[in-house]
Amino acid sequence: MRFNIHGRSRPILVATAALTILAVSALPVSAAAWSTPKKVAGPGYLWISTVATENNNVVVSWFENASELAYRVSTDNGHTFGPRVDAGSANPGAVTVCGGLVAAVRLDTGAGTVKLDLRGTDGTLSDARTLASGRNLTLTGNNIACVGGRRVATFWDEYIGGVLHLKVAVVPVVEDLTSYEFDLGAAYLYRVRGITATDTGIWMAWSRADGIIVQRLDVAASPAMEVTKGPRAHIARSLVAPGVSIAVAGNRVYVAYDHNNSGFMRVSKDGGQTFGSVRTLYSSTADAPAGPWSLSARENIVVAAVHLGPWCWGCVGTNKAVYSTNYGRTWTSGPENVGGFMSVALRGSGPGIRIAQIWDNRTSHETYGDPGFVKFQLGTP
Repeated sequence: MRFNIHGRSRPILVATAALTILAVSALPVSAAAWSTPKKVAGPGYLWISTVATENNNVVVSWFENASELAYRVSTDNGHTFGPRVDAGSANPGAVTVCGGLVAAVRLDTGAGTVKLDLRGTDGTLSDARTLASGRNLTLTGNNIACVGGRRVATFWDEYIGGVLHLKVAVVPVVEDLTSYEFDLGAAYLYRVRGITATDTGIWMAWSRADGIIVQRLDVAASPAMEVTKGPRAHIARSLVAPGVSIAVAGNRVYVAYDHNNSGFMRVSKDGGQTFGSVRTLYSSTADAPAGPWSLSARENIVVAAVHLGPWCWGCVGTNKAVYSTNYGRTWTSGPENVGGFMSVALRGSGPGIRIAQIWDNRTSHETYGDPGFVKFQLGTP
């Protein structure tokens, strides 16, 4: 999770059309093998941030004391992890691995800056950049995605003329490529946004008062990798979703969101230009709302991190990976873990694909006296 650490009120949800239910709440519990959870951080006042993979590298990041971003890197597919690396002050912030480098984006709302640090997998600083300065930033969140191993794409919320806008920056990792910044228009506070990328595209998804917007940025196949605005899709109209996540595999784009205590998904088969009917990802009850706030896809596999429990950031509930092996048509539920929030990623290919998941296992709400841990686990879908 990469959003506001302060209390997060639940918005009033607007009624929508009847949903086409393609899966039900009675999800089977996975019989697949799951590794023994390992502690990668703690004890401490910890919240998870992101988990990301590239080749044999897995990076796990978290926040300490609500404002310090840290991470650990595995170079053997998540079996062992190197020492902790302090990325610095951030609220919010996120980490990924791209082109063999670890990229950490950090927002400083007080200074109005967005900074990007690039380090080797051993923690050695390679480059430090300021992507934006003098901006009127908010705490609502950000994330970061790798674009073809040569660029990273990240986003933030920024007030312009009193109106909150969503900004996206696309910058090179190592090569001397052009940097881009795009203004995607009006956005809203207290929402989770999503970003994902392939070699040829970047997709953003976020909630507005009139539905969910999916914006594609096209990346040229030329060596310069020029980035331009592509088509925009407007889905789930007349619906406000507290959280929206997005993932892509090939030409399929998956968008997950929560509404009326349950998680739903829409799938595009044409790169995000059009989306199919609503699929139920996870159905919950009024006293245990479900939020699919992290999403990953690879080949035929798609996995969501579902949080069950209170909406506020820092509230404790339970988390589970809910995954599909048939492009999101049917779903299976993984182990349920107590804690704040969970983040998921996929690594490997073919039969070697594994679910990588991290979560913080605090047992009380925003209590300094109740230190928690960040835990990591691998599962076979």
